Amino acid sequence: MHIGNPLLLLSALALTEASPASISYKSLYPLERATVVANRKAGYQYSPSLIGEAAFFPTGLPGDAIKEQDLALWDIDRKLTEGDIAKDIGAMKAAIAAHSGTFKTLDDRMAPMPFEVDEHVVKKVTGTALDALKAPGSLFIIDHQRGSNLVYTPADTVTDRLLAKIIFNVNDMFHIQTFHLVAIHDVGEAVHQAALQTLSEEHPVMLLLQRFMFQAYSTREELCFNPDGHWDKNFLISEKGYLLNNMHDRGLVSGPHDPKHPFKSFPFLSDAFEIRDTFKAFSTGAVDSYYASDAVMVDDIELQNWFAEANKVAKVHDFPQCETGCHPCTKDVLVDVLTHFGCINRVAHHSLNGGDPVSSKAIRPFHFNGMYALVRIKKGVADLMPFLPNPAQSLAYIVSLTTLNRPLYEEQNRTLAHAFGDQETLARMHEQTRKEAGAFMTRVKALSAKIRAKSFNKNGLSEGVPYIWRAVNPGTIPYFFAV
Repeated sequence: MHIGNPLLLLSALALTEASPASISYKSLYPLERATVVANRKAGYQYSPSLIGEAAFFPTGLPGDAIKEQDLALWDIDRKLTEGDIAKDIGAMKAAIAAHSGTFKTLDDRMAPMPFEVDEHVVKKVTGTALDALKAPGSLFIIDHQRGSNLVYTPADTVTDRLLAKIIFNVNDMFHIQTFHLVAIHDVGEAVHQAALQTLSEEHPVMLLLQRFMFQAYSTREELCFNPDGHWDKNFLISEKGYLLNNMHDRGLVSGPHDPKHPFKSFPFLSDAFEIRDTFKAFSTGAVDSYYASDAVMVDDIELQNWFAEANKVAKVHDFPQCETGCHPCTKDVLVDVLTHFGCINRVAHHSLNGGDPVSSKAIRPFHFNGMYALVRIKKGVADLMPFLPNPAQSLAYIVSLTTLNRPLYEEQNRTLAHAFGDQETLARMHEQTRKEAGAFMTRVKALSAKIRAKSFNKNGLSEGVPYIWRAVNPGTIPYFFAV
């Protein structure tokens, strides 16, 4: 269905975009504003996800307009990105053609235990017993097994051991991408769609969410999960989310409020925690500037309706249930929600997706999204080549990953450093919020400079690890859900 100018359709259900941001009051709720919100709720509809039990997608006249607008904006970026990719792929094709046109050998590519491990093998591989590893927290388990109960160790043949590593990498990549979809996009979209149903375009929370959700509905189901799309081609045969809560549930930090960890270094947590604290400082200042007390927040009828909509209709898991009395609907609750929304949008998303896979998690020759032959159910593999992609499949794989990498965003000021840099939006906000936005930019730019300066020491280590981790550099990652 063709929808005329989506901007006109969106503005038809919104108050003038030049209006100063303001909260709503149950005791004094203007009829005009209430009518606009009611019209929004009637216009925006929830449509089923195309990928199973996931977040709804917006539909209805204004919902379809949002998707069309996001697709149009993404198409501009897509053409620039694909143009650069095409040049690189052309050079790769020429190199492959000059090397017989195909790949012939690997040299051409370059809690309780969920399974039993023989104690003798453990002793041979680690020099100690299994319990001795578990007691001090030195044993970490990632269980990707499906069906087969094969256990691989360095005592196996080189080929079997390498195949096991490839299988692990494939499972890990598959888990990472599905987890990123469910824990990041689905959460962000569901929270935002609840806001579309309940918050006026004048509401400061709506302004912040709209900024975060730039282009959010552009390509996920149209490009990634459409028939013969990136997922089909490359994934073959194969409040608990708050930062410290998540890390604690995984056994990686001491507690939900204590970032102490058992590792010599934890580069991800160090960078992520600083970004989290920066978001929290901004969110706290913004909330304080609009709500003098918790009582004022309770009187904000649009905000209360948003909390209820997110829980009961949009079905956001672990969203604060303020309307039930389970959690007091305080300013701190709203600060935590906005902080988490910012963190999943930037930190979680761009450490799992975005430019990180193409530079670290999914690089050839042995880190792939899927296996290209059925996985063996017994050991004794002599040749790994059938499990790996041929030249055409390799190029398609590289295209899908490099499409996620957006180097142009830095020169376009669309990075995390500019998350609150939109002057038109800031002009509508309170002075305190504008000051917090400036402080946010200063702080994350300083972090970006620190991350850029990371290097190896004389022992070949950076922050205690043999690689330089820059996945969440605020100066390069986008401020929005860049699909």
